[in-house]
Amino acid sequence: MNAGPFTNYYLGYPDTDEHRANPAQFGADTSKVFQFTTGLLELFHVHGSEKQQPGFYHNGNTPESLGFGHLGFTVPDARAAVARLKAHGVRVFKDFGVANKETIPISDWENKHGVGIEVKGTESELHPMFKKAYESIALVQDPEKSSHNNEVLLHAQIDNTTAKPIKVF
Repeated sequence: MNAGPFTNYYLGYPDTDEHRANPAQFGADTSKVFQFTTGLLELFHVHGSEKQQPGFYHNGNTPESLGFGHLGFTVPDARAAVARLKAHGVRVFKDFGVANKETIPISDWENKHGVGIEVKGTESELHPMFKKAYESIALVQDPEKSSHNNEVLLHAQIDNTTAKPIKVF
């Protein structure tokens, strides 16, 4: 929704088979009652903010500016969501069940501060609990980025207690 100096974008998941079969209709129907739609996410963009100097904004995942780095929402089947992305040519660079230093590189900053590793300040293996959590996550590459830049577009997670996919970030 363009509101002049800013635009609001709304993201949601269709609840009905009819809406899943017809996303355009879902969008039209939702725009009439968006404030009452369960699970709807609003993204706010101020026009012109994209013209700031490089480094002005941070993504929340870059040391020293760690903070709010991703959003999460539920879908009925995270594995199906990843499979659909694969079918549309999106590269998966870390699939479900995989958790090692090759697929989850630990930066020098994280290593120094003991984030995700067993022994702070060393190049030890991933911390067992960190590894367990990451085995339930798949990461795919942003299709707008070059093949050597693994920026995350989708971070899908399954519930290890039931093996039922629960979240897509």
